[in-house]
Amino acid sequence: MSAARARAHLLARPALLLGLLGLDGWLLPSCGPRQSAIRNVILISIDTLRADHLSSYGFKHLTTPHIDAVAREGVLFRNVYSPVPVTLPAHSSMLSGTFPPSHGVRDNLQKRLPDSTLTLAELLKSRGFITAAVVSSFVLDRRFSLNQGFDSYDDRFQAVHKIGDLNERKGDETTRVTTQWLTAHGREPFFLFVHYYDPHDPYEPPEPFASRWADDPYSGEVAFADHCVGEVLEKLKELGLYDSTLIVITGDHGEMLGEHGELNHGFFIYESALKVPLIFRVPGQKAAARQVDQPVGLIDIMPTIAGLVGAPAQKQSQGLDLSPWLAGDRPGLGGRPLYAETIAPTTYYGASSLLGVIVDRWKYIETSRPELYDLRNDPGESVNLLQKESARAEAMGKELKGIVAMGLRPREPGSDAALDASARERLEALGYLSRGGGVREVAFDRSKEDPKDLIGFFRTDQKMSKLFESKKYAEARALCDQMLKERPGFADCHLQMSKVAAAEGNLTAAYAGAKKAVELSPGNEAARLHLANLLKGRGDLDGSIAQYREALKSHPDSLEARTLLGRTLAEKGRFEEAVSILGTAAASHPESAMAVTQLGFAFEKQGKMSEAIQSYRKALDLDPGAADARAYLGSALATQGKLDEAIEQFEEALRARPESAELHDWLGTALREKGRNDDALVQFREAVRLDPALAVAHLNLGRALKQRGDLDEAVRHYRRAIAINPRLAAAYNNLGSALGSQGHLKEAIRQFREALRVEADYDEAHNNLGLALLMTGERDQALKHFRAALSRRPDWQAPMSEIAWILATHADSKIRNPAEAVRLAERAAELTSRRDAVVLDALAAAYAAAGDWDRATTTAEAAVALASVRSPALAEDITKRLALYRRRQPYREAAGVRPETTH
Repeated sequence: MSAARARAHLLARPALLLGLLGLDGWLLPSCGPRQSAIRNVILISIDTLRADHLSSYGFKHLTTPHIDAVAREGVLFRNVYSPVPVTLPAHSSMLSGTFPPSHGVRDNLQKRLPDSTLTLAELLKSRGFITAAVVSSFVLDRRFSLNQGFDSYDDRFQAVHKIGDLNERKGDETTRVTTQWLTAHGREPFFLFVHYYDPHDPYEPPEPFASRWADDPYSGEVAFADHCVGEVLEKLKELGLYDSTLIVITGDHGEMLGEHGELNHGFFIYESALKVPLIFRVPGQKAAARQVDQPVGLIDIMPTIAGLVGAPAQKQSQGLDLSPWLAGDRPGLGGRPLYAETIAPTTYYGASSLLGVIVDRWKYIETSRPELYDLRNDPGESVNLLQKESARAEAMGKELKGIVAMGLRPREPGSDAALDASARERLEALGYLSRGGGVREVAFDRSKEDPKDLIGFFRTDQKMSKLFESKKYAEARALCDQMLKERPGFADCHLQMSKVAAAEGNLTAAYAGAKKAVELSPGNEAARLHLANLLKGRGDLDGSIAQYREALKSHPDSLEARTLLGRTLAEKGRFEEAVSILGTAAASHPESAMAVTQLGFAFEKQGKMSEAIQSYRKALDLDPGAADARAYLGSALATQGKLDEAIEQFEEALRARPESAELHDWLGTALREKGRNDDALVQFREAVRLDPALAVAHLNLGRALKQRGDLDEAVRHYRRAIAINPRLAAAYNNLGSALGSQGHLKEAIRQFREALRVEADYDEAHNNLGLALLMTGERDQALKHFRAALSRRPDWQAPMSEIAWILATHADSKIRNPAEAVRLAERAAELTSRRDAVVLDALAAAYAAAGDWDRATTTAEAAVALASVRSPALAEDITKRLALYRRRQPYREAAGVRPETTH
């Protein structure tokens, strides 16, 4: 039977084709173990590299001379398909030889590669290769588990590409790290995976490529990536490794560049987004360069490398061993299906997903309005042949359903990606939208919206996210308004409006937007968590806890919701419940630095400082770049008085997250405690600039300003802190202190009372209120609050001294208590090493009240000597009382008379 006749026969019997192409059937038998000259393997993946922009693939300009040179010594596959136009799932397929429905990673946000998946690195490691990876984007961070099988996995970036951007690294750094590794390890057989990210949007090639390609920056990025690859190849030659190394060069997916209305990738599965280069150079094969036209896929890379090094065929693999083509044979592949998908329209907007299958020259796309294209005669996919070729479309549709059905795997425990808010922000900064309530089940449902009708809205959505990322809030809000007119029920747009309002400090609007988003989409985890965080920022811990619990109802496997719930319970003082929840999170996600960090936080709040520090250090072992763990470690060290080490940890954390307002605030606090008030002031101002809605930063800025004597500005920031968080007791207390320093005693008393209304056990507010009341002559009320402060801090000399003063000098003999006054004042003097003039003044008055004139006199003399250095006015007052003691007369304060000094 001819190949054409056989193909027609199979298309007419799709069920038979499905039976032949089951999971095991997708794997053609390898040619078996073979002897080869392969000592090393290097796999180079260039992100977002569409095939038709390489000069070896026919691009009109010379973009890739170094890759072209490899192609001239090897085999170039002309029709190579990525199964998905998204970085993480594409690399998961590349390194596992399986399609996304099988490995379960469908986008960049939700899932990690399951531990049960055999990776190329694990396979080659078992064959005696040392294994290493150098990746260039946070999208491939180890938390997504692509590091399985790698002895070293370098995903920690050094050079900052853009201000505050540690989400990607440029190719020159990737090349430097790669060549250093080759120099150090080239003597051993190795597998090295190198990932370049440069052709990814935004296109910013360095010089001289920027100037050379000023009119086509995408091609400039491609040319720069080729230059970097050339340097790696040159290092292989310099080390004598080139002729013994299997070299594989490919891309993870393409880039649309405006075709079909899409400006980058991820939304459609047309050719420009899926077709990538694939070049093999096999040591020992010196035949002339060959090109293969048969369609192949990224899933073929793993089984081909396995076959070339003599590894047995892997049952999980859905790819083919292409080594016959590398050896010059040309076996037939007629009728082989290649799967493609994108779930972005579903996860973003609840629209139909795009599921596709490519067979020979034909591509079928299942969606609300299905599509069929003849790729040979219509490579631009401009003519939908669905009606004209209805039988073919129906057969391919059935074939596609079979592939999806056979490929789906049960969800494994722990397969969710361990993402926190910071990780999501980093992915969004790279252009990956976080929309909707998470990955929905992929279904063949033509009743949903067709993605083709949403491309304009998607482009506006992308633009709005970039404006928000660039802090162009007014423009972002205008686009949100425009989008909501088109889709009033789009919950994520209300969420973005809430984030814009929060960034601008309009917390009322932020809260309203978050509530609306949750009402429209109760299962939207991002909206629910944002609302919880806003409630927490307002001091409503109970409300935030309730929202975190609701998020867990909809997403029981959400590590972020679980850790935020545990943390907030710890802040609420419910330590045992917090430790239980966070301990469970850490145990179920042992790779999660976030879970271990928050467990440490719960320990710290519980007072278990050694366990807290141990947890923070463990988190940093898991992820040396975990800024939160480093920041909390700094906080714990500061609590122990290790300020220098704490400052070092805060500064290191800020190198990773320079735009974290909270980190600037923490560093400022440590600097202030170290006595570096001017440096602290700089950090607090930066914290307020970065996040105008961070109440505690306004509070701390006010403290630093007050310490410098800038009372008016301090008062403004205290008031702003209260407006943001009306439950922030410290802001009322500090506002009262500043107002008291300005002489506004009545208003100061009101603020101290507000602080105690919010937090009844607030010792500093009790003491400050006592001082203010004492200054207004309300001694009895003052005594009550001083006693309240002392009951909460039994060794606090300030209220102790003031109680002693009142008990020694009160006009009412029923209140005077000389014996207690002496006891308290002597303890206060002991605590201050007898170096505080106010305390000694109270002690002298107590001795006088008890009739101990000699000690009253000598103590008052010591008080005068201390006060004369810093406070001549106080020294003058104490001198007047000294004269009384020398005449054997106690000092009494007249009832209702305002004291001249404050104790």
